[in-house]
Amino acid sequence: MGWLAQPVEPLLMVVPLLLIARCFSHCVQATERYYELLHELKDKRRAAQLSLVSLVWPGTLRYLHRRLRPVPGCAGANPGHATLRAIHRILGRESSSDQRFLTPVLLSLLPPPQNLEHLLAKGGKGGPVQRRHARAAE
Repeated sequence: MGWLAQPVEPLLMVVPLLLIARCFSHCVQATERYYELLHELKDKRRAAQLSLVSLVWPGTLRYLHRRLRPVPGCAGANPGHATLRAIHRILGRESSSDQRFLTPVLLSLLPPPQNLEHLLAKGGKGGPVQRRHARAAE
């Protein structure tokens, strides 16, 4: 028996971990965008504003797409699907708001990193992974 008197299904146990991993990935993307803008503008507040504006529309469209699309796999008679839908709703809402709004705000409150050029692999700085990533992005 599960927490909500629902049967525990092993295949559904990984879904919350995948949702958290997706949220973490989006936060890393928002952090990279903020650091790129901070390197260009040299102003924490303006970099936070522009990174928030540049990521809020794709995040909003992604959120609306998830809410408006039909989910045929969750319409079955399996009682575990109701629990899965509840977990997805809770984590989806939390990750959307945190990722879109809190990441740039919190980064603007922190001091800028001293190794910003190394993180972005600008000017030949950075490790082999950063340099390869910078070459692929160009």
